[in-house]
Amino acid sequence: MARTKVAVAWLRKEDWPRWRMIDPELPTYAEWHIKTEGVLKMLTSRGQTVEKITIDPGAFVAWRATNWRGDADGRAARSAYAAAILAGQAVTRH
Repeated sequence: MARTKVAVAWLRKEDWPRWRMIDPELPTYAEWHIKTEGVLKMLTSRGQTVEKITIDPGAFVAWRATNWRGDADGRAARSAYAAAILAGQAVTRH
């Protein structure tokens, strides 16, 4: 049986100022990167197939405006967007 891939929202360092404008609660890039790498290692150590999904801030904002009703800017929205990209249900560029 094929394993389901787990989408992990991956944010680029060069986009960090824009991400902080979208979600002021984000930590520094270094803190986020360390934490997210830890999550990736934990998931793979549990046998999960993980795929980093690099998300573009502009495309995320456009997707969120029509597809998301939860917390507007946080981790849950970014994770849902990454999962939608992985499933082929969202575009990656704005």
